[in-house]
Amino acid sequence: MRKSILGAVLLAILAGMALAACGDDDDDDGATAFRAANDAGDADVPASGEASSGDDGVAPGYQSSLLDRKIIFTADMRLEATHVRGAYERAALIARQSGGFVERSSLSTRDDDDGQPREYATVTIRIPVVHYDDVLNDLRAMNGVEVLSEESSSTEVTEEYTDLQSRIRNLERTEAQYLTLLDRADTIDDILTVNDRLDGVRSQIEQIQGRLNLLDDLTDLATVSMSISPLVPAATSEVSSGKPSFVDNFSEAIGWSGDALARLLAGSAYIIVAAMWLIVPGVLAVVGVWFSRRKETPAVQPPA
Repeated sequence: MRKSILGAVLLAILAGMALAACGDDDDDDGATAFRAANDAGDADVPASGEASSGDDGVAPGYQSSLLDRKIIFTADMRLEATHVRGAYERAALIARQSGGFVERSSLSTRDDDDGQPREYATVTIRIPVVHYDDVLNDLRAMNGVEVLSEESSSTEVTEEYTDLQSRIRNLERTEAQYLTLLDRADTIDDILTVNDRLDGVRSQIEQIQGRLNLLDDLTDLATVSMSISPLVPAATSEVSSGKPSFVDNFSEAIGWSGDALARLLAGSAYIIVAAMWLIVPGVLAVVGVWFSRRKETPAVQPPA
């Protein structure tokens, strides 16, 4: 009986290997079907600039009648707002109204270069993919908000998703076979051997199922990240008139006079230093001339 059980375990392992090989063939067939569906889907996509929508009002980019495509949509926006807190709360409200939620957010106050405290905020929202474009339009249209930059991207993971589904089906069939062998095992060694193989298969199933759940979450809900900074108005004097006021002129004149005085003092210092270097040669020159004139003057003879 023990030999028969071990033989059955061996047959199960061989069957698992055969199923894996079939799974590869299934993956190839699935990839071929995926490419064929994409080719057919591309033929139905309208040319650029043409509007198209299904009966339920959902754009074909989000839903295909031929294949349940898995696409991850993300967007990153940099905004300036006259009232940061108001824009922060409005973005959260737009997310909730579309059936989404705020994944994470922060609101802080810090001093700018001019020493004035101002609010800054970051918000990341998750929204249903079918409302992705509408939410972006609502965020752009918020009152008192200016869009500084916007980046969006989409990544299709349909092929990966199909491959993971095929692998998990093969592993589930292998798990069922091990469970059948476990029911027939009548010795401790056989039970431990089958349980060990069964644990390995279940671990692989859990890992693949976790990846499938993550892809479902990423493709069902789009991610929009926003950073909101304060919109600082321009100075009143610069906006109201280009002509400087009397106070500006007076301040400028004081600054100019201070610069002129500093330059004058600097020039005087140069003159004093230069004069100090010229005093010694000048004195020597004067002494030399005096001695030379004294030698040339004849001595006066006394009368006989």
